[in-house]
Amino acid sequence: MRCSQLLAQWWRVIFRPPLRLTSVGEIKDMYNRFTGWLLIAVGFATGVGLGLGFHREDFLCGYSSLRRRLLRLGHIACVALGIINVLFDVWQRHAYAEHELLPLASWSWILGGFTMPLVCFASAFKSELRHLFCLPVALLLTAGITTLRMAWP
Repeated sequence: MRCSQLLAQWWRVIFRPPLRLTSVGEIKDMYNRFTGWLLIAVGFATGVGLGLGFHREDFLCGYSSLRRRLLRLGHIACVALGIINVLFDVWQRHAYAEHELLPLASWSWILGGFTMPLVCFASAFKSELRHLFCLPVALLLTAGITTLRMAWP
């Protein structure tokens, strides 16, 4: 296969038309999966951005500076919470599709996945925003506890 054919095939796979969904339930089921893959992609992109300057000792005020540590934490939070959202999507499909706590757990994972990196990135540049960490922590605790409750016999 020639390079141009491989590139065209890759383009079709990545940017294919959206799936045809037959019910509202199918759309709801895709939220955690889409959020997870989006967070993973954003985490990789921010990792590239951080990686471009890591070789300089004074990059973002030095290796041990609070700014650089918070940006690293936000980058890792994107990838880790993205993976958890994808795993939650797979797990709930096979185990607890009709559980009454499913919407609470699902939306807590989604909102926690977005707010944790955002608070990390924002507080890296404006230290007064560090007090907002209680929001993603509360969301992720809720997500973890409701998921555990769903799995408890």
